Formats: sequence, structure tokens, C-alpha cells
Amino acid sequence: MSAVKIGKHGNSLSLRLPAFVAQSMKLKAGDYVRLRYLDDGSLRVVPVHESQMIPADGADVAPAAKRESDWDEGQW
Repeated sequence: MSAVKIGKHGNSLSLRLPAFVAQSMKLKAGDYVRLRYLDDGSLRVVPVHESQMIPADGADVAPAAKRESDWDEGQW
């Protein structure tokens, strides 16, 4: 396991993925990932494929799909 330093990006915090992690996850700059905070305090990072993306305005998405999420905003 490698340690990475938390950085600052505007008002948000950021972390840099080591190149070998990005390569093994097939990630590149501009890709999206889903973050999930787990009960044990760890953070799970899962690539989001284009077919899983929901448009920001919710257009062409059924109402039930808009509410569906892997995480609860209360966890943040």
C-alpha cells in the first residue's frame, strides 16, 4: 500500500493517484470515479463508465434512477 499526500484544489481537498494505480484501473485525466466512504473509515474508488453516467440535468432519466445512488450525502 502506498501513501499519498492530500492536496488542495480550490476549496476542495484532492489526492493524486500514483501512475501505476491509474494504469491498473485504466483511468486517465478527465475520467470520473465513484467514491464511497466505508464504515471502517476507508475510501473506495470505483471507475464510472460512460454507460453509468447520469446527465447533470437529469434529462432522459427516469425519476427512480435520479434517486438511486451508491452513497448517502449524509456520509460526507
